[in-house]
Amino acid sequence: RMKERDLKNPEEYVAFAGNSEEERQLFGKALLVSYSEFFRNPFTFAVLGRVIIPDLIFRTRQQKGREIRIWSTASSIGQEAYSLAILLKDTLKLNGNGLNFRIFSTDINEKVLILARQGIYPSSMLGQAPLRYIERYFQKERGNYGVVQEISDHVEFTAFDLLDTNHYCTPSCIYGFFDIV
Repeated sequence: RMKERDLKNPEEYVAFAGNSEEERQLFGKALLVSYSEFFRNPFTFAVLGRVIIPDLIFRTRQQKGREIRIWSTASSIGQEAYSLAILLKDTLKLNGNGLNFRIFSTDINEKVLILARQGIYPSSMLGQAPLRYIERYFQKERGNYGVVQEISDHVEFTAFDLLDTNHYCTPSCIYGFFDIV
C-alpha cells in the first residue's frame, strides 16, 4: 500500500491512512488473502493422516455417541475443509466407519463461501491432491471436478470474522467444542 501511494516509510503511511477512511478500507482488504489449495502442506496432511486423525478416531470411539468436530478457519473457497473431510472419510474407511464427523468452515468473505459451498474446481486447483483421492472423492463435471456428496455433507460453510470479540466461534457451532482447529 505504501508503494501504491508513493510513500517512503511506514510513518508516512500511518499518517496518510489515519486521515483517509478509503485508505483504511483498502488496507484492510489487502490483508484478506483468499488463497487455498487442496492438501496445501503435504507434510502437515501426512502427520494429520498418519498420526493425529487415527488417534482422534480411537479416542472418540471411547466416548460413545460423540462426533469428531473440526473448525477450518479462513477457508477461502473450501479446499482445506474438503481436504480434511477427505482425509477423515478415508481414514474412517480404513479403521471401520461408525463415527460421524463435521467440519465447520468459516471465512469473512461471503463471496468465496458461495464458491466453497458449490465445491466445483478446475483441475489446476487439484495439484496437491493425491490421485487416489481425486478418483474416490471427486466427480468430473464439464472439465471441472466436483466434490462428491459423501464429502460435502460433512462440511458446513459459514461467514465468520475471527476478529469478532463478541463470539468465540461461529453461531452454527452451538457447542463450541472442537477436536482440531
